[in-house]
Amino acid sequence: YILTDVEKDSPFGYHLKVREELRKAVDSGRVEKFHYALFRNLSEKTATFLGYSRWEEVLLGLEVAGDEITPENIELYSQRIDLFTHNRQSDLEFRELQEREKNTLIELFNSFEKKYKFNQKEENGNG
Repeated sequence: YILTDVEKDSPFGYHLKVREELRKAVDSGRVEKFHYALFRNLSEKTATFLGYSRWEEVLLGLEVAGDEITPENIELYSQRIDLFTHNRQSDLEFRELQEREKNTLIELFNSFEKKYKFNQKEENGNG
């Protein structure tokens, strides 16, 4: 194998693209089920980078509908994310997200971004 430098490339480029796609969906209000999968993917990558043993740990401290995610209620949120990520129920397969389900993801993502600050200059190509 030969490793070569790739100018302006990053091993973290994929998660930045996922984050950008989530931001577009949240800003436009066009949140769909697959955005839950993107959010889980971003959470997994962030957890790995920060050294957590489980992706769910990055949810701790996030706020949804005025409630903080704690060890006592984290399962509620991780199960919701899993439900839309690894759906095995045919009745959920093709239905649209309800408004509260969209709002949950919007609030999760906004709180995630507030807690885990990403370098905006790097992402925009200015840094």
